[in-house]
Amino acid sequence: MPRKTPEIEYVELRCREQFERNPKAFRSLPTVGNPLGSIGAFLGAYCAGMQDRATEEEVYAALLAEPTEKCEANATIRWLLGSLPISGMMELVSHCGISIGRIADHIRARHIHRIDLIRCLNQFAVPDRAGSEST
Repeated sequence: MPRKTPEIEYVELRCREQFERNPKAFRSLPTVGNPLGSIGAFLGAYCAGMQDRATEEEVYAALLAEPTEKCEANATIRWLLGSLPISGMMELVSHCGISIGRIADHIRARHIHRIDLIRCLNQFAVPDRAGSEST
């Protein structure tokens, strides 16, 4: 792996510090780093005991898209979001470019009931889009 220059490390640190200080101020944080590497690390750490789990590419593509019942990565995403700590979820947002709204959509679609995760996501709540049903 190539060694990071001090300038890149500084930019990554500044982006993350600014986001953590006031996440509501940023609609989307610039993606820094390798999103597939980050998701691969999460899968290795939090889905280690899962059989037939989806690949990093499948999980990343599924997390960026709207949740569907036919997605082959559903079980892996449910397992990942069910066990990922809040700091990991924020890393998905900051390093992988997955929006908080999209993560909330996946949590609702997969019926994940983690109060700490829901409480964290509620900080970013906005009114429903016009014409959408609330669940």
